[in-house]
Amino acid sequence: YYLRRNREKSWTGRTYLLTHQDRPYATVSTAGECPGMALVADVATHPDYRRQGLASALLTVLCDELHRVGKIPYVSYEAGGVAGFYRRLGFQELYPFLRLQVERPPVPMRNLF
Repeated sequence: YYLRRNREKSWTGRTYLLTHQDRPYATVSTAGECPGMALVADVATHPDYRRQGLASALLTVLCDELHRVGKIPYVSYEAGGVAGFYRRLGFQELYPFLRLQVERPPVPMRNLF
């Protein structure tokens, strides 16, 4: 079963949720949908049900729907262990992901305005 989040005019996205007797097992969502593309986010499976293909099945359905409406699915991830998961489903790496974490602003806020 899946539930689809109401899509608003701002292209906020959609969610697929696999449940049984109101208990969630796996979910996939998009965020930041716009004409031609969608960012896949929140791919998750309950720890008791991992490695059974649930997230893969939901993500495949999601990607099929996105392609059908002319949108290219993209993912952004940081954890190295999930790269193989996305590659097995046909995703290709476009460029490496870098993250910059700043403890405090490098320029005092008063100098920015």
